[in-house]
Amino acid sequence: MYNFFRYKLELIVRSLIIGALIGLFTAPVAALASGNHHYDPVADDEFVADKAFPPKSKEVVFDSFGVSLYGQVYSTQGKGTHPTVLYARGFPDSTGSNDIARVLRRAGYNVMFFNYRGTYSMGGVFSEQHAYEDLQSALEFLRSDNSEKTMGIDPNNIILFGYSFGGPIVLRLAAENAKIRAVIHMDGTDLRAFKEMTPQDKAEWDEGLTSKLVPSATGKQITDEIMPHMDDWDPAHYSEGLAGKYVFLAWASKESSKQVDNVASLSDLFSKRSHVTATIFNTDHGFSDKHIALTRAILHWLKTIPQVKVASAEKSN
Repeated sequence: MYNFFRYKLELIVRSLIIGALIGLFTAPVAALASGNHHYDPVADDEFVADKAFPPKSKEVVFDSFGVSLYGQVYSTQGKGTHPTVLYARGFPDSTGSNDIARVLRRAGYNVMFFNYRGTYSMGGVFSEQHAYEDLQSALEFLRSDNSEKTMGIDPNNIILFGYSFGGPIVLRLAAENAKIRAVIHMDGTDLRAFKEMTPQDKAEWDEGLTSKLVPSATGKQITDEIMPHMDDWDPAHYSEGLAGKYVFLAWASKESSKQVDNVASLSDLFSKRSHVTATIFNTDHGFSDKHIALTRAILHWLKTIPQVKVASAEKSN
């Protein structure tokens, strides 16, 4: 008899525990559905409010100077077009800040990633200049009528986002392309350092930029290609082109004290003409223990950027 009551008691306890767990996980969804919960795209899972136009992911292929490049687009939910973030990878950046991209999609932004020429299984040869050209091609792809119709891309509201080696190319393209109004520079490589390289520094860069994920070029070939074209990568030349635009500078200070000097330098350089937000995080280059704080900072900054509204008649011209 004792065992029987003990068994019944265990069943009751288990039922209570399971019920509590179900309530724990379903309550947020129910609250979202009823509109009583403040949705946090950083902390909350995807909530599909628009069943007719749900969030989705799409693999894409586009041409860049005769080479087919692979990419992926995260489309946010909702009918019509949406502001879109175009992400320029680091070197070789296998993760692609995927966690930040998913948060941005939950917050109402489309996000596109792509692989540069000569990286992973892409054809062609990798170089900083080729990466810049590939970013141009990706931008043209996003601005096409087909991308607007099939993926909800707003061609007038595209934000460039560059990490590490992708930093210099997004700053340059934002400066050279009048339609880009906002750019994120996430611990981007400051190529001005190449001007003051010692032979030992050069050897370290050559070794650090040699990767199996970039089989098309050695580290030495990559740095050798950059050095004769330093004027193209000097951010001092971007100041005029970035005038009136929104610039977000995020730096990681733990691995190099020079990064603090870099952020002060670029912030002073651009803030004379641009809307600059500069933040230093006490973390490593990958923002390993500051990704949530970084994501919140980026999302807060994005919400401060006024979107461009284009009338239908003007848009067709």
